[in-house]
Amino acid sequence: MKKYKKLTQEERQAKINNHFSSVADKIANHMQTAIDTGLSWVAPFEKAIGHVSYTYSNKAPVGATGMNFWTLLCAVVDNGYSCNEFLTYAEAKKLKTPVRKGETGHAVVRYPHFKIEEKDKKGNTIEKMIPNFKFPIIYYVFNGDQCDGYKQQITVKVPNKAQSIARADEFFANLNADIRHSDQSRAYYHTKQDYIHLPNKSLFHTTEGYYSTLAHEAGHWTGHKSRCDRNMEGGFFTNDYAFEELVAELTSAVVTSHLGVGTVLSSSCSQHGAYLASWIKELKSNPNAFQEATRLANKAYTYLVDCQSTQELKMVA
Repeated sequence: MKKYKKLTQEERQAKINNHFSSVADKIANHMQTAIDTGLSWVAPFEKAIGHVSYTYSNKAPVGATGMNFWTLLCAVVDNGYSCNEFLTYAEAKKLKTPVRKGETGHAVVRYPHFKIEEKDKKGNTIEKMIPNFKFPIIYYVFNGDQCDGYKQQITVKVPNKAQSIARADEFFANLNADIRHSDQSRAYYHTKQDYIHLPNKSLFHTTEGYYSTLAHEAGHWTGHKSRCDRNMEGGFFTNDYAFEELVAELTSAVVTSHLGVGTVLSSSCSQHGAYLASWIKELKSNPNAFQEATRLANKAYTYLVDCQSTQELKMVA
């Protein structure tokens, strides 16, 4: 195993910044390929996107979120791993499935949490754990394929198409969102009147296209001030508008894979390459934008999952 030297705080932060920049660059390259080929930018991730988890400190595997989700997702895709689980060197040793000599770990970032007290809506004092973003910790995990004898701990039951559609319909119904359909070809979220509009399902070329578009617009729906309260005021083709589109598309990618309905570029974004081109420009010039977009998309995804009434629909696929 490669040995890693102990870093100073400044060196650690520089390494994290370089790491985020590398991940953002990979995603930007996938987007550029989408423009060049006309395919979905998330197409390479479809096989692996549903379940990516890691474990540390003798804990059960947890679903990767935010930048770690996309970091490990890129690792699965780029290295052709058959396993979607990652673990630290120490955990692999405890499980008697040691990391093979010469394998290189994948960097993930964890933020220490501290406890605060605040009042809930009823005036009761509650405790919350808040991440300390000033002191990120970077460490390395290894894919199960890099460990001798490792067996995937979480078995993902892949639903058939009919089951996936039924699950998706229930998932979106549980949002209690105002979702309207018509013969109008546009898909959009109306920020002022707080409703989602979709073309009738029969107007979509594929079932996947319908649910990807619905998930994208549901991503926008979470941005309302009564939900996740994001900046929704950006005009067409402004940086704010493009950024919100990126948040919604990242949300759509995770939601549709969670539901097992397939992941394609939502029709609301595939009308032209302008959105993708603007995202690429932003990611190349400001990698921190992707980190912030993944944070907001994870918050949106969590909100959608929290609306669900059953554990099956809450559970990450």
